[in-house]
Formats: sequence, C-alpha cells, structure tokens
Amino acid sequence: MKTAHTENLRGDRRLRDGLSRYAREIVVVLVVKTFVLVAIWQVWFSAPARPQVDGGQIAARIYSSTAIPADERERHAGP
Repeated sequence: MKTAHTENLRGDRRLRDGLSRYAREIVVVLVVKTFVLVAIWQVWFSAPARPQVDGGQIAARIYSSTAIPADERERHAGP
C-alpha cells in the first residue's frame, strides 16, 4: 500500500542517491563514446591531410622527370 509518506521516502532516496540507474548508464555510455571518438580523431584525423610542399620541391620534381619513350607514347595514344 502506497501512502504519501512512502512515496516521499522513495523520492528522497532518489534525490539522496543522485541520478537514477538509467541516467547513470546513459552518462557512462556518453562518456565512453566521447572517449572513443576523441581517440579515433587523434589516430586518423589530427595530422595534416597533405604534406607541406613549396615551389622549389615542385620545380625539382617536374624538371627532373624524364621524357616518355616514343614506343610507350604510341601504346597509350588514343584512337
């Protein structure tokens, strides 16, 4: 039999204990997910996506390349 007195005791216990079981579970899941997302970001996405290349490196790469042999040009020529 529920009375106002027993319901108040239950409510007081919840206030005294803090969060309910489900609220604690949700908080734990959110903290774990946040930790995992931060770890994933640190491993795969925190470094720059492309290396720093200046004009001198580009010029050295372009001007140091050799010409394609004639037979290979003919093999790759369009119709």
